Amino acid sequence: MMSSNIGMREEHIQLLRRLRADIVRVLHVDKILDIMVADEIFDIEDVQNIKCKSTMVDKARELIDQLIRKGPNAFESFVKACLIHHPNIAQNLIKESGIQLPTVAHDNRQTHHDVTLRVLDYCSKNLTLPDCKILARDLGVSHVDMDTIYHDNPADTETQKYLMLKKWHTRCGSSATLDILYHKLENNGQKAVAEGCQVYMSQNAEVQMEVQVEEPMNSHQCLLRDTNFMQCIANVPDLSMEHFNVIVNHLQCTPEQTELLEQNLSLQHFLQSWCPHSLSQWCHLVEVLEREKYGVNRRDVSDLLQRYLPPGIRTAGPKLERSTRIKDIGYDLWQKLVLELSVQKENGRDWRLVASKLGIPQNLISLWKQNEKTPMENVLQTWAPDTNATVGFLYDLLVDNGMSDEASILETD
Repeated sequence: MMSSNIGMREEHIQLLRRLRADIVRVLHVDKILDIMVADEIFDIEDVQNIKCKSTMVDKARELIDQLIRKGPNAFESFVKACLIHHPNIAQNLIKESGIQLPTVAHDNRQTHHDVTLRVLDYCSKNLTLPDCKILARDLGVSHVDMDTIYHDNPADTETQKYLMLKKWHTRCGSSATLDILYHKLENNGQKAVAEGCQVYMSQNAEVQMEVQVEEPMNSHQCLLRDTNFMQCIANVPDLSMEHFNVIVNHLQCTPEQTELLEQNLSLQHFLQSWCPHSLSQWCHLVEVLEREKYGVNRRDVSDLLQRYLPPGIRTAGPKLERSTRIKDIGYDLWQKLVLELSVQKENGRDWRLVASKLGIPQNLISLWKQNEKTPMENVLQTWAPDTNATVGFLYDLLVDNGMSDEASILETD
């Protein structure tokens, strides 16, 4: 059990005791433990003692009881973890303790990094829908875009919030920085969420893999510049309006893209205007063109595309609906993914690459590598609550990173 000759400051102990009842009612114990283990506040024995309790409230009580017996850095680590998962708790602790967390200081080297989708997911989960609408408008998202998002997802407020922020991210690209997001949140009275985003960014910064990962094949990137391919495409029949509507819907084209694409229903115009930028987008197009459930049945086009895509690439698409949440895929499929991806490979294409691409902190990856027999289980459990944790997202991630064999697991029941 980790300990320290110097204990936690008395005022911090008293503060935790005073707020203990409010904290234990809502605390996400597993998520807090992941960060505090990575910070070397808790060790494996501590985690086992906490997790052996029968209810979530009892686990939270045990965590607080152990926390106040830890060293001087324990309080700061707990506040940092709460900034990510419980901004309101963190805000109260910061306000009443007066601490200044070095990880949330304005550091231009960090705040100017591109915002990741996981940060947007964190941000959307910690804002109400009205607050998220205000933030989206301040970030330049139009009322038309927000209305479209609402009408596409009328009963799903979590998805509405996430897509509003993602719209800003998609439109601005590398200009969508943490610095901008932080200041917009701060100006709207959401300082705790702003600081949580900054901590979350530092925790989830993408890192270099310990094993050198070979770059996946990228011949798809020059298809639109391949004269033979474009000549073949020019000779196939145009898309019908019915098929066009199905395709743009399943490819999740933006209203702006759709307006541009429908000006000309030739496949050549479609590809040049849509301009797929990843292998998975090409594969998704093939999937929509040939799968019977979509009703397009343009095998002439899908066969042509497959002749020019790299050999061995998966184009069948996942068996389950792409929107299916990872947590809902069923025990058997979950176990197949865990067992296949937990095997560490020399080329680096295994659970470590997936974890890194999903933005999981390197310190957690290192911890799981040392202590877990099936680390992909931890990866899926950590990622599952995210808004983008869907079958389609995982399938595309595997295809884009040269993991076609692993992607094929999702093509079966």
